Amino acid sequence: MLLFIPKNLDFEELIIKNPPTFKKTKFKIEKLLYIIHLIIHIPLVNKLYRDKRFIPINSTLLQSKIHNYTEYLDYLVNILKIVECDNQYISGKKSKGYKLKDYYQTEVIIYEVMDCVFKKALSQEKTKNIEVEKKLYHLTKWFNDLSMDFEEAMKFAKTQYKIQSKTTDIPNITNSFNYAKMSIYKIFKRDFFMIRDLNVYRFHSNLTNMPSMLRNALSYNGENLISIDIKNSQPYFSTILMNPLFWRKEKNGIKTSDNGTKTSDFFNLGCKSTDFQLIINIYKLKCNNIIPYIMLEEILGCILKHDFSYFINLVVTGKLYEFLQEEIKTEHDVVYNDRKGVKAMVFLVLFSHNNFLGQPEAKPKKLFKNLFPEVYSLFEIIKRKDKTLLPRLLQNIESYLIVDVIAKRISEEYPLAPIFTIHDSIATTPQYVDIVEQVMNEELYLKIGQKPKLKREYWNINNLKKV
Repeated sequence: MLLFIPKNLDFEELIIKNPPTFKKTKFKIEKLLYIIHLIIHIPLVNKLYRDKRFIPINSTLLQSKIHNYTEYLDYLVNILKIVECDNQYISGKKSKGYKLKDYYQTEVIIYEVMDCVFKKALSQEKTKNIEVEKKLYHLTKWFNDLSMDFEEAMKFAKTQYKIQSKTTDIPNITNSFNYAKMSIYKIFKRDFFMIRDLNVYRFHSNLTNMPSMLRNALSYNGENLISIDIKNSQPYFSTILMNPLFWRKEKNGIKTSDNGTKTSDFFNLGCKSTDFQLIINIYKLKCNNIIPYIMLEEILGCILKHDFSYFINLVVTGKLYEFLQEEIKTEHDVVYNDRKGVKAMVFLVLFSHNNFLGQPEAKPKKLFKNLFPEVYSLFEIIKRKDKTLLPRLLQNIESYLIVDVIAKRISEEYPLAPIFTIHDSIATTPQYVDIVEQVMNEELYLKIGQKPKLKREYWNINNLKKV
């Protein structure tokens, strides 16, 4: 088990100067280091916490590894004074958050646990990995033959750290370097983690959480990898929400909506009978209960009343971002030199609360509403009670299609094809890239009802050397 701790943390000297006075059990230094490791490591495996000052640590997790964890926390916070606590706890919602004092927010080093008893306790974390490996064997079985060019990856990470330290004022630049360093070491040491979250059912692994440029240092059995990405994936997946068949429900063998709309109403919209078997619907998703029943009728009413073809056409032809880029320039005299700014605008529309429309920073959102009022109305209904409903729904659609449909079919029809999923993309070797792309095209077209735009990204160590 690898632990990551601050390079400037002289824990032996600190303990000598401030010896622990634990009452019930013997003090073990590796348990202390494990808590420090969690504060540093949790943001690596969960990107949601990377911008947080305090990292929440679940007490159940701690107690499963350290029975008297409260003594260790008290020792770190009040005696050694190297950790701070926000003291904010909400039962069932939020654990207390912890952060290292600024002095110790430095480059990390690797510490390997030697205590056999504690190492066994930590190995229980691997049990969860094993469970995921069994359930998603078609994805997890390839990791053992995944390799990383350690020297080139570390050289790149260190070079970027030096450059960014001189040219940027970003305060968490050291954290970014640490995430890169930890990603490199974990793959190099074969310390893989595989998790499927219970919120949107995305599959997370070392590949999904590492800096994207470092993927160029990866190889499978000595072969380079090629990633096939879905362009404009979130807008693309959102087009299925504009199809009434997505919201359909089967009752007594007759397919109807929740407000009783019959299949004939769908046929009048140009839907074929086979569409009922092919297109994905919300009831196939694990998060099918996130949309309140009463909201379904309003959603379907909105869909039947409006025409979304203009927006859908821009999305499936890959012209949405370019169109928005030009409109922003015309309307607000703002020029985006790349797609990142426009992408951020789309994410603002998808992810922000409806009330945000009244804020000064919401100009891009207002522009989108003026350009696509029908689309905005649909999104507004879905997010009315909870702004996270729309992004959660889109991510659940993504994970279902990529993990449960496409990857599963590839593994069944081409069992020798190595596949690695990274949310809305799948990486494989040159031998199988055409096959994987073909399956992605076929399944996405069948399940979404619109042809996707796919692009290839070639991972190669030379890409790191050019930067």
